[in-house]
Amino acid sequence: MSEQMDDAERWEPDASEINRMDRAVFVISFIHMIAGILSLANLPFILYYGFIEAPLVIMIIKIIFAVTATILAPLMIILGFAVSILHPRVWKIAVVANILGIFVNIGTPSGILNLILVYALLRNDVKEALLPFDTTS
Repeated sequence: MSEQMDDAERWEPDASEINRMDRAVFVISFIHMIAGILSLANLPFILYYGFIEAPLVIMIIKIIFAVTATILAPLMIILGFAVSILHPRVWKIAVVANILGIFVNIGTPSGILNLILVYALLRNDVKEALLPFDTTS
């Protein structure tokens, strides 16, 4: 057990690997922030267009989408900062928030960014960088 810990402590990543992951984390962080800003920009379109003439069911669905987008927008911006500092729990929260963002912002630039972010977050190298290092095994 102590030999495994010594090997883990002695392991140092290659400089090119560090630079590649730093760039990937920066891009993912930046896209989260942009998706949050675009999600805020979608709110007037969700609420205004066709809201007054719409049937009650459509109005309720629009309100649910607007409330979800209002919660998601600041969350995406906060997730951007959390990804940039490699917060231990950010990967799971980011995946769930982006999947929800795909459905809330469907057909918009923010929804497309959410789709790209889900794809990027599910890659093994990004997942390893954002998940906490497990020292128990």
